Amino acid sequence: MKLKLFILMLFCFTVSVWAQNRKIIKVGIIQSNIFHKEAVSNRNVVLGLGYEHMFSKCFGLSGEIQYLTKSSILKNKAIGSWDNRPPQGYYYDIDISLKYIDIPILVTMVKPINKNVNLRLHAGPSLAIAIKEQTKYNKLKKCLSGDPGGCQLDYIWAEGDGCFFLDNSGLVANIGLSLDWNIVEISFRYSHDVHDIDCIRRIYPQKKINSFLIFVDMIF
Repeated sequence: MKLKLFILMLFCFTVSVWAQNRKIIKVGIIQSNIFHKEAVSNRNVVLGLGYEHMFSKCFGLSGEIQYLTKSSILKNKAIGSWDNRPPQGYYYDIDISLKYIDIPILVTMVKPINKNVNLRLHAGPSLAIAIKEQTKYNKLKKCLSGDPGGCQLDYIWAEGDGCFFLDNSGLVANIGLSLDWNIVEISFRYSHDVHDIDCIRRIYPQKKINSFLIFVDMIF
């Protein structure tokens, strides 16, 4: 019993000695690939706030809230309706733009480089809440069954008004590293959606998003 009490007191002392709070303002760039090799990636600005608490010299936990846009362009995709037999529709360039509030909860491991510089490794899930969609369709030409090879539709128009943008919300897996020096931190992060992109306007792609983010952070 005395040994357990001593260990508990030692743990509390260690936490009190090393506990540090960091308030973070995050400004960065995100590049997303929604359809892997099928799409052209776009870059967008990320804005966010973070808070990190260190439980020991090398271990901590951080929470963030970010506003970001995941976007890509799908080129020359044929979209039509099930009602047409044989299939026919139109080719489109699809400019996909999905806006999110992203809330990561990350475990942090710290490796001091020298007195003023630290290397941090981050990993953990985040909840991506879809708040708006601004996808645009640029119609190119008609896709007809008489074309060479016939009209091979890439996507089918959904019936009715399509889908609700909140359907694209879900969990995201994050891993990254950062290098901090005094009040400045440079962060690199890779994010992979656990959930599928269920719907975009009136089509249902059932695809995942991969994103790469770079931040310049200010520490307080």
